[in-house]
Amino acid sequence: MINLDITILAESVNYWPTFYVAIGTAITLLIMTIVFTYYGYFPITNYIQKRKDHIESNINAAEKANVEAAISMTKATKEFQKAQVEGSKLISESKTIASKQMTDSIIESKFKAKQIMDESMDIIEREKEISKLEVEKHVSDLAILAASKIINENMDTDKNKKMIDEFINELE
Repeated sequence: MINLDITILAESVNYWPTFYVAIGTAITLLIMTIVFTYYGYFPITNYIQKRKDHIESNINAAEKANVEAAISMTKATKEFQKAQVEGSKLISESKTIASKQMTDSIIESKFKAKQIMDESMDIIEREKEISKLEVEKHVSDLAILAASKIINENMDTDKNKKMIDEFINELE
């Protein structure tokens, strides 16, 4: 049995590396770590940092664009409100002007109508005066004619009165 244990122990010693193999493995591991760090870790971390910076700059640009858009929206809203106020003001002024023009037109029309009415009344008065003068002329002509008939016929007073009454009745 003892021999068996020593054989197992002797076989297990072969599994442990020798000093030179251990140094070679350590140097290889160190070289591989340096190579992987230089060609793998640094490029990857640089790429990740660049990507992170790019994303941050895009986020900052987007935030800046959002702020600018908000400012533009505020300006546009103010301009729109200003335009609405100006439009309302123009409409109000236009209504006022239209109302004033309508009132002025009505007043002018009434004034012209009064002028025409006054002129018409003046014309009617003149025509009336002319007609009155013509009627008076005709009445006087008729009175003279009636007087001459009375004189020519040499009638009596009752007959003359009757004739004058008939003449006056005809005039009315």
